Amino acid sequence: MKCWKASAMALLLFVTAISSVAAPQVLDSAAVIVNKKVILESEITQLLRTVQLHARQRQQSLPEVATLRRQVREQLIMESLQLQLAAQMGLRVLDKEIEQAIAEITQRTQLSPDQLRQQLAQEGLDWPIYREQLRKELLVNKVRQQQIRHRINILPQEVEMLAKQLAQKTQAGVEVSLSHILLALPEDPSAEQLAKTKQLAQQLITQLQQGADFAQLAIAHSSDPQALNGGKLGWARLEALPTLFADKLQGMQKGAVVGPIRTGVGFYILRVEDRRDPKQPTTLEIHARHILLKPSVIQPDQQLKAELQQLAQQIKKREHSFGELARRYSQDPGSAAKGGDLGWADPAIYAPEFAAALRQLAPHQLSQPVRTSLGWHLIERLGTRQGVITEATRKEQAMQMLWQRKLSEESQNWLQEQRAAAYIKILNP
Repeated sequence: MKCWKASAMALLLFVTAISSVAAPQVLDSAAVIVNKKVILESEITQLLRTVQLHARQRQQSLPEVATLRRQVREQLIMESLQLQLAAQMGLRVLDKEIEQAIAEITQRTQLSPDQLRQQLAQEGLDWPIYREQLRKELLVNKVRQQQIRHRINILPQEVEMLAKQLAQKTQAGVEVSLSHILLALPEDPSAEQLAKTKQLAQQLITQLQQGADFAQLAIAHSSDPQALNGGKLGWARLEALPTLFADKLQGMQKGAVVGPIRTGVGFYILRVEDRRDPKQPTTLEIHARHILLKPSVIQPDQQLKAELQQLAQQIKKREHSFGELARRYSQDPGSAAKGGDLGWADPAIYAPEFAAALRQLAPHQLSQPVRTSLGWHLIERLGTRQGVITEATRKEQAMQMLWQRKLSEESQNWLQEQRAAAYIKILNP
């Protein structure tokens, strides 16, 4: 009997040991299927932590974790769609391009590669994950450049019409700083979907009128890529905005909430963060150059601002020339090849924040880092002359405004089209 018990106990221990070794351990799981690709839970968790870390650094309030997770998941879905399109188009980002981007970051920040790794580790970012995210962002930029630019068509009649409006001051040159929430609709919404989305828009407007935090509601509900940034759009002249928005914003003062505005992609809610009345037309022309750095999840605003300050120090110490650094680092394809040179122009053609900073500079003076809707700029004023506001000047200004307006519209339309045409299955809603 004792022998039987001993044998049974040995068998039990053997089976238990085998079971403990063979028992599967779930290290990761699929969260979303996007066409034929899978988004993992670990990817959502990593981006969620990054967003939370940056929010703490900016002292920005966030919605509850479940709501924030949905927004992070949506961002990864849109990223996956664009990366799949890049694969279909045969676009790639080579290792040497990633190494070049990292080298540019270390040179801008004056950090060694080891110091950069340490800084990222302090921010909770693993080096392989950082490299992979950098590769994805470079690839997404390539896709957007190829897909969206060819969709923008500006007719000569449009330029003529807007140039006449500028000459007549029909829009009075009002500038507004905006935040927005987009409640997206499918391509062919049903009556029920329309009613439900409009009802949600009305509820959000009521909450805003009662003092709710706009940025928090944008993070929780907006379908726009700017959602995780609190829906901020920055400064713009009314005539540079889509006509539907400009008409609704006429006469609106700081703090006004406008909407819901129905467009082809959904319902918009706008808030006027600030307003600037027009100034007298100027004939002053300024010769300027700049270096542009664009923020991203892995390179947030404060990091880019610090990098531009480092570049400014290198220029002041004559370690490198402005033109050399612009050609190496600037993310403005139109001016980078020319050493950041923007030529002679009326400052009014630039973004309001850029123009205001430029006007305050003395010749050959560098600005502090300036934030616009495009990113962070380091500006140098090279010279000043009195110019005449000609028809050609107004047409150039009109062309710039139309380009920015259509770029914004087409970017959102293109993203919505990509999502509507995709197969998306959320496995753990």
